[in-house]
Amino acid sequence: MSSHACLNALRFRFYAILVFICGLLPAVLAHSTTLGRGGRCFDYQQRCVRDSTCAYTFLLQTDSDHCDGLEETLVKMSEVNTATQTQLERVEALERTVAEQANRLETLTAENQRITAETDQMREELSDLKTKCSLCQNGESELEIEDPKFIFNGSSSVTIDRNGTGSAPPLSEFTFCLWIKTRSGTMYDEFTALVHYQAEATVPTPTDVQLADAASLFIGYAGQSYNGLGGGGPLGDTIPTDGMWHHVCFAWYGPIGYGRRWVYVDGTGGIRGDGGYELTLGGGVVYLGHAPFLRFQRTYRFIGEMSQFYMYNVRLDEQMIRGMVRGCSGSDEEGTLFRWPTIVNEERYTPEHIEIHQVDICYRPGCRLETCMVRGACLENLSPGANGDTCICANFGNTCPADQTSSKYILDRSSRVSLSHAGVARNLSAFTFCLWAKTATTRYYFTTLFEFEASGSNDTNKIKSIFVDHHQLVVTKYNDDRHQTSSYIYSGANNGLWHFLCVSGTLSDEASFHIYHNGIKISTSVYRQELWLYGMGTVTLGSSPMKPNGDFQGDMYGFHMWPVDLSENWHQMYYMFRLCGQYITEGAVVNWADFRSDNDNFHGSAVGVEAADICVQEN
Repeated sequence: MSSHACLNALRFRFYAILVFICGLLPAVLAHSTTLGRGGRCFDYQQRCVRDSTCAYTFLLQTDSDHCDGLEETLVKMSEVNTATQTQLERVEALERTVAEQANRLETLTAENQRITAETDQMREELSDLKTKCSLCQNGESELEIEDPKFIFNGSSSVTIDRNGTGSAPPLSEFTFCLWIKTRSGTMYDEFTALVHYQAEATVPTPTDVQLADAASLFIGYAGQSYNGLGGGGPLGDTIPTDGMWHHVCFAWYGPIGYGRRWVYVDGTGGIRGDGGYELTLGGGVVYLGHAPFLRFQRTYRFIGEMSQFYMYNVRLDEQMIRGMVRGCSGSDEEGTLFRWPTIVNEERYTPEHIEIHQVDICYRPGCRLETCMVRGACLENLSPGANGDTCICANFGNTCPADQTSSKYILDRSSRVSLSHAGVARNLSAFTFCLWAKTATTRYYFTTLFEFEASGSNDTNKIKSIFVDHHQLVVTKYNDDRHQTSSYIYSGANNGLWHFLCVSGTLSDEASFHIYHNGIKISTSVYRQELWLYGMGTVTLGSSPMKPNGDFQGDMYGFHMWPVDLSENWHQMYYMFRLCGQYITEGAVVNWADFRSDNDNFHGSAVGVEAADICVQEN
């Protein structure tokens, strides 16, 4: 090959390669000054600036004798170039990875800063909540609670001071009321304290009268005392410990000589004995859940919840107290000494181990009563896992006939109302009857409320009739054997006010019967014989052949019958009372809506039919 041909063929290719690898050539050539067979093919000159940037000048020899090894050299340089290019690509890939990781690191750093800021904020909020909870436990709540309740844990108490008004004159009468809720499953001693009023002798008092300086209400006892000693009387099971809210009042009146005590639960009550004192010192301090200073009996602190405490310097009557029950609160009456909103809003109390929460006296999940009212019945769905209740008119689908469910009957001695073929055609092992009644006067203590006369076979073990009046419950068998017991209803249901009355029974081998007045059990009796009840029969309201001269005079409303003993789930009766007929327990086989004139099984007539007013406050 001639040198001219060699140069023309390789010049451009060679220069292009040299330009590409100029930055790497020093490493390839190991800083040699010549390359080629015999080291004579071409020369280069190196010029470097600060030992980092170099320029190269290549001098190609024109002698053909030195061109023989050039092709081999170029092949080797090409291999070096390929390896270098691969490494460069790897470097670029690593650079991209590093850039991506840097971006991800930047993102993670920003996210970490955000989480750190949120964590700091949450810690501040948690610290604030802990502070507020601490304040709650000490009775100094800063939470926005519109109407509070106090929660007692067995070592708690609340002391209420009248804020310096300790020079009040002696009291000749008083009433204090509050709402309480016991803890389900807790066993309470009868001397578990609810309210204790303690006065100090700060004004001259008569020396010729029986004087008390304290009054106490316990779960099962109520009374007064002087200098830690005194008397009172047991209450039995008057105050329920069922884990539900109840309104409780203790009233006292002294001028009659030795005083009288009254205890009311959910608007119903009566005299609980002589007070033993004529005056009680005024201007005292109230203790909730604790009764200090008593020496005649060991007392126990309360476990549960309290709210709406009021105290008055007069004895409130039952009508005023029933208004508090219906309003689910207290009431500002004449002579108010302690008022709940003033106590809590002006912090006139000293707590000890107390928690404070929003009160829930009238809260019951489920039924939205405003969608039903008395035109229909709000039936609570008691099925496991069920959500929500339904408003229907019992036995009539979703249409209530002619406002019948919101009407009452007015009865007198000449009127008679009955319903035949009422109930369910099968033998029952349990039953419950309920109705609302209001006497026209307070004179008729033994008037008939209702009678259920069963149909069916003449079986000696079957009940022929169930009769209830204000004095007694009479269960008669087909062989004329009778189980007769006092109903105790007369003690509080003949005052011209509405009362909710229920009779239930569990039958079979040994029968037991229960009577409830305004949702509270007042009587239980046992009949040690086998009994059954045929569930179909005739219901008569206000009169009975068993008592010809005992016809009822007054108003009746809301008779229902269930084929079960609701005493096993008795809070249902309590709900029906508290909600004034707007709530009816599901499963009734006789309904008030059946007592209507266009029903072929309805017989008799009433003096009048008017809108039911059981939820209207009496004047």
